Amino acid sequence: MHDTFSLSLSAPLGDEPRQGIHAVLVLVTEAGTDASADGEDEHKGGERLSGNIRVQKHNGWNQDEACRHTPGPFPQPHPRHDAPRQGGVESTGGNSIQTHKEKQEVSYKQATTRRWPVEVFYLKTFLGVVARGARASGAACVGEGGRGGVCLLEEECVRGGGTPSLPCNEGNYATCCLAFVRGCGGETVTNRTYWTQPTRLTGGATCTLRVQKISTAICYIRLDLHVFQLAPPTLGHCNRDHLALSGQNINSIVPRLCGTNSGQHLYVGVGRVLGPLELVVTTLGEEPGRRWEIEVTQVECCGEGAPPDGCLQYYASPQGSFASFNYLPNGSSQYLNNLNYVVCVARAAAFCSITYTAGDKMDNTTFQMVNFSLRDDMLTPTVTPGEAGVGVVPCRGDYVVMAGTRLCGDRLNDGSVEPQPTDNGPVTDSTSGPFLVQVMSDSQFIGRGFNLTYHQNPC
Repeated sequence: MHDTFSLSLSAPLGDEPRQGIHAVLVLVTEAGTDASADGEDEHKGGERLSGNIRVQKHNGWNQDEACRHTPGPFPQPHPRHDAPRQGGVESTGGNSIQTHKEKQEVSYKQATTRRWPVEVFYLKTFLGVVARGARASGAACVGEGGRGGVCLLEEECVRGGGTPSLPCNEGNYATCCLAFVRGCGGETVTNRTYWTQPTRLTGGATCTLRVQKISTAICYIRLDLHVFQLAPPTLGHCNRDHLALSGQNINSIVPRLCGTNSGQHLYVGVGRVLGPLELVVTTLGEEPGRRWEIEVTQVECCGEGAPPDGCLQYYASPQGSFASFNYLPNGSSQYLNNLNYVVCVARAAAFCSITYTAGDKMDNTTFQMVNFSLRDDMLTPTVTPGEAGVGVVPCRGDYVVMAGTRLCGDRLNDGSVEPQPTDNGPVTDSTSGPFLVQVMSDSQFIGRGFNLTYHQNPC
């Protein structure tokens, strides 16, 4: 004799429930069993290379099982980050990458072999609930402070190492269960984990979190830096405190971060590695206010929110804003040295271009990427102070690339609309999308960085 139950298992990645893996459970009583100096791109095999960043069509589940790329609306990232907050690749042609969204139908056997850590957790929860005649949905929910979790009975949440939060209003005493890892030396094998600093963290300490992939279907780890306050950089170098990552894809370049980066996010490619991904915060000396809360979300290769390969940051809203790392609005900030990454904006349906701006015309706090040259044994700015720089010659080491053009100096202005180089001017990219902004810096000179807004333009 056996009883059969039908259960939909889902591993939520956002605040909305996602289609899960449907499994039939049989309960039985008996035990069974690089860029060149002039910034030109290289095109090869449908890929586009710029600097050390490779932006390409990614391979899906693995090298042998590629996802289909489908045109149309781009997938949406975490709803909490659709609101504007902060921050293409230099080329002479249109963008060559696409995003995709494909539902995967996976059998129960595949689910238990490919997704065992999180699915076994939900399976244990389900069996425990059935034994008591009550059920929790396991759906995505929003807990205290806007944090995302899973609806479970409170005792199951605690038993699984979670933290009960707000009620789920399911009529069965379910609570929004949050996964926290506090302190150093922890490891997470579940999705949607929050990592916070220990109660006391002294200088000279190293704090580590190991992130194990919940299945081979995971291609990205998204890190949301809800709170991030470490010691500031010194002349662009993170030589006191920093966050460093290891264990990601070899071409997933993530810069060391320090200073203030609350509200920023990162996509880390892990589709070609087994894991784990390791997050390491290193500190040196005493620093008042040193703290962090980092949300760790695992994103499937073909799931919602999956960015194009090569995008360190990814935005899906048709309008918003992004900023350089360690940007402070009071003008005292400095961007970091040795940057080489890409910010991507998904092209929305029925929109054909994107326009970037840096505040008012005379605003001198929202954009500064500096460059110097040696003349007569003296360092001389390559761009007249207070003006915009355009092109390869003035923008040698520190610059952003929009619509295939290098931009630097004290103003954001490519001259296409605003003729005065002393004023900020709109910069429009009409390539096919996703829209790309490449950020580059050398190891020598630093400025304030940037805080840019964008809006997409209807066709």
